[in-house]
Amino acid sequence: MTGRRLKLVHAFYIGMLAFGYRTPLGERVVWPNQYTWLLEQGLIDWEDHAIWGLSEEIIRDKSDADGTVKLLALGQVSWFVAQSIMRGAHALPLAQLEIMTLSYIPLIALTYFFW
Repeated sequence: MTGRRLKLVHAFYIGMLAFGYRTPLGERVVWPNQYTWLLEQGLIDWEDHAIWGLSEEIIRDKSDADGTVKLLALGQVSWFVAQSIMRGAHALPLAQLEIMTLSYIPLIALTYFFW
């Protein structure tokens, strides 16, 4: 279909429903199976993917997860965990929202590790 030029970054971009278009009725999303069907029917050509914003450079440019942002997020999470541990050590209460947030941290870390 694409002459083996469809890379993993393209598949993730299309798979997360980021590829869309505008109509007079509003914005629409191209689902992965719709995109495959359009390619198979010859209604669109992969050679034009850069025009639609599917070039690898454009997709990577939209990513805001550079090293600085990740380091800042790690610092915020570490500070939150340290504060929560200290509050627990001094017998100060934690809100349910804080407890729930603490329970998400290992899940997110595991997901990020495997990602």
